[in-house]
Amino acid sequence: MIISGTKLVGGRYQTLGLVTSGLSMWLDANNPASYSGSGTTWTDLTGNGNDQTLVNSPTYTAGAPSYFSFNGINQYSTGSTLVLGANNYTKMVWFQIDSSADNNLVSSDTGGHYMFFSSTSTLWAGNSNVMPFAGGGAFGSSTLFSTGTWYCATVVFTNPQIYLYVNGVQNAYDLTYTASARSGDGSVNLACYGPGGNLLNGKIAEVYCYAAALSASDVLQNYNATRSRYGL
Repeated sequence: MIISGTKLVGGRYQTLGLVTSGLSMWLDANNPASYSGSGTTWTDLTGNGNDQTLVNSPTYTAGAPSYFSFNGINQYSTGSTLVLGANNYTKMVWFQIDSSADNNLVSSDTGGHYMFFSSTSTLWAGNSNVMPFAGGGAFGSSTLFSTGTWYCATVVFTNPQIYLYVNGVQNAYDLTYTASARSGDGSVNLACYGPGGNLLNGKIAEVYCYAAALSASDVLQNYNATRSRYGL
């Protein structure tokens, strides 16, 4: 199922034009149905109940775009429900980094997956039980990310391979994974790896998770559906 079009309602964007097949969590700071402007719950728009709990009051900014700012000290967001598939999943996030730090975006210790910067300008992605090289099962982007700039990053896992896309274009592709499915319970955290650890100093505006591996054309469709609000 694909919904077409993008529109502005009540001064806020509603995200249309997205591939919705397999969509398991949809968080959009631009949509008042996802976040009204107050409270600790960032509501999942899919109806699956995969809401996130905002910890220590990340700063919400309403605008075009709207977003949450995380301070890299004690602010993050957690979820406990199963969001990602064991053998196939997709994670898409619109974000900025404000400094070079650990900067986890869409990760989870119990979920067994990560998407982070590790005090560099390279974005790393991987799974906890796939180890293509000594030190962990992560691989890095060829893009070097700048602070204060909006980006869309998408990670697609289709067992046993992982793809990374930046602004809708394939950026890295790891061929060396030999393990079966990742370990973990499918849960997702935002702006941290585990609660209170490896925290993001930056901004998150939208997160889309799928219990399915999107194709390259699907990833590009999603990017094109949302890019205008970030001036791209």
